[in-house]
Amino acid sequence: MKLNFPKIVKEFSLTEYAPEVEGVISVWVNPSMQLLADLSSTFTAYSESRGAEKFDEFIIIVSQLLSQGKPETHFSVDELRELYEQTKDSDPTFWMWFNTRILDLISEHRYGIKKN
Repeated sequence: MKLNFPKIVKEFSLTEYAPEVEGVISVWVNPSMQLLADLSSTFTAYSESRGAEKFDEFIIIVSQLLSQGKPETHFSVDELRELYEQTKDSDPTFWMWFNTRILDLISEHRYGIKKN
């Protein structure tokens, strides 16, 4: 028997960050190990260099993770760049929270971690 295993997408609400922030984010939680390794290496390179090229490499992968659900929930690279620019001065902890929440959903799914 051949099993066709689908992409699994789970959601989180931006109100988890702050009640004033609205929106639902859809995350592909069962990407390949290679994509996760690429995400990790591009994040490390971006964090160490702070260069625009490394940032773009990182958000290309984040865009893939956020563009597998309903079309209206997809995030393009340009939209992620804009989100970063909008929040980096006014709410600098948001970007790190946003990326951490994405990774948390993937980990929860991959390792069977249940939220309390």
